Amino acid sequence: MKRNNNTGKPRRKPAPNAEVGIDIGTSAVAGDDGVFLKELFPEGKLYDCAIHLLQRKLDRSRQATNPANFNLDGSVTRGVKLIWVRSKNYMKIVLHLKDLYRRRAVALKEAHNKTSNAILALGNQVYLEDMDFRALMKRAKQTIVNKDARFQRKGRYGKSIGYHAPAMLVGIVKQKAPQEGGALYEVDTFKFRASQYNHANDTYIKKARDERTTLVGG
Repeated sequence: MKRNNNTGKPRRKPAPNAEVGIDIGTSAVAGDDGVFLKELFPEGKLYDCAIHLLQRKLDRSRQATNPANFNLDGSVTRGVKLIWVRSKNYMKIVLHLKDLYRRRAVALKEAHNKTSNAILALGNQVYLEDMDFRALMKRAKQTIVNKDARFQRKGRYGKSIGYHAPAMLVGIVKQKAPQEGGALYEVDTFKFRASQYNHANDTYIKKARDERTTLVGG
């Protein structure tokens, strides 16, 4: 824990010996002394917008300096070995883009550290469902046709997970919780059944996936 250089005391209060629950999907945290909802790294939208603009700028520069490598529709020519010319301005944009990625990574880690401190301020016994983030990032293999005779998107949550890095937050909490005298517990999703539990009458009510709301205790 970071300490004040002058007094030697911790910069923040130690985590109380209490239980805290996290729903990493909706970024919800609940403890005995507080509840909060927080989007993971909302500041990243500014970085992503700037990165997107630079990527478009690079694409325009690449097409301007290598017109023979592109078809009339703007796609890259296939089937032949291409030689790419990179201008000085192009390399400046590349360096700027790399720096943006670096700054985004630093800001992301700093934001997750602050969120982990807010979680541990409610308690040092942290519970969350065991989630396979890599599986959520994968595209679906099976082609499914909807009721409207349209193909269902195969993309899942890869881009969102890549932008918000929930696994990094879990890793930081897992590292900090023992330092506060507690631990991080990853519970089995199928045994826990958090979405089916009714804490008003201590029962489990199974519902369909399209049911987004639940009536609890009236």
